[in-house]
Amino acid sequence: MATSKKVIKSIILQTVKLTVALLILNWLLLPSITILSLILYISSLIQTIFIMRIAEIISYALNGLAVALALYLFNLTPLAPEPFPSINFWLLILMLTVILNYMAKSLADLYHELIIGVFSNSLLLFFAGLSLSNISTILISQLILFPNISDIIPGLIFWSFTAAAIIFPASSFRYSPNPYLHCFGENVGSHVTSIIFLLILIQIYFAILRPNLISQSNLLLPIELVEWGVICLSFWLFYRNLKKQVGKHLTEPLKLGDWTMLKQEIE
Repeated sequence: MATSKKVIKSIILQTVKLTVALLILNWLLLPSITILSLILYISSLIQTIFIMRIAEIISYALNGLAVALALYLFNLTPLAPEPFPSINFWLLILMLTVILNYMAKSLADLYHELIIGVFSNSLLLFFAGLSLSNISTILISQLILFPNISDIIPGLIFWSFTAAAIIFPASSFRYSPNPYLHCFGENVGSHVTSIIFLLILIQIYFAILRPNLISQSNLLLPIELVEWGVICLSFWLFYRNLKKQVGKHLTEPLKLGDWTMLKQEIE
C-alpha cells in the first residue's frame, strides 16, 4: 500500500474535484452523471491507493460499470432518442456481461485458472446472443421489413450465439498435450466470429433456402445427396487443414534459450 505524500495529495485533489462536480450536478439535476462521477472517483481511489494488478482490474471494471449505469439512467430520461429507451434494459445486460467477463478473464489469467476464462467467454457468448436477439426484436418491430424474414432474424442470432457458447469450451483443448486436440482447441478459440457467422448461414439455409429448393421439382440431384456431399467435403477439408497444422506444429524447430555449463561448488 502506498502511503506517500504524493498519494495523499492525489486523494485530496480527487475528492475536491468530486465535491465540486457533485454540487454542480446536483444543481443541474443530472443523476446519471452524478453516479458516473461517484463510481469513477472510487475507481481512481483504488488505483491510487493500491498498487497491484487486482486493483487495476477492479478499477477498470468500475469504470465500465460507471459508463453502463450512466447510459442506462440517461436512457430513462426524456432526452434519450429512440430506440435507446426501448432497448435500454438489454443494453445494460450486454454491458454488464462484458464487464463481468473482463473481470473473470483477468482474474483467471492472474491466478492461472485458464479454464475459468474459457467458461467465462462461453457465458459471454450466451448472454450476448440473448441480449442481441432481444434488441433485434425490438428494433425490427419498429421497422418495416419482410415479415417472413424479420421473424427469423432474432432466432438466428440467439441460436447461433448459443451454439457458439456450447462449442467454445472445446477451446480448452488448446492446453492438451495431444497435438490434434491442441490445434482443434486453437481453431475454436481463435475463430469464434467465423463460427457464429457459419452457424447463421447454416440456419438461413435450413430456414429459408432449403424449403424453396425442395419445392422445386426440376433439380438434377436430390437435395439430400448434395447436402451429404457438402458435409463430407467440409469434414474432409477440416481434417486436412487440422492435419496440416499438426504437422507444422510438430516440425517447428525447438527454441532453446541461453545455457551455461553447470559448475558444481564443493564446500
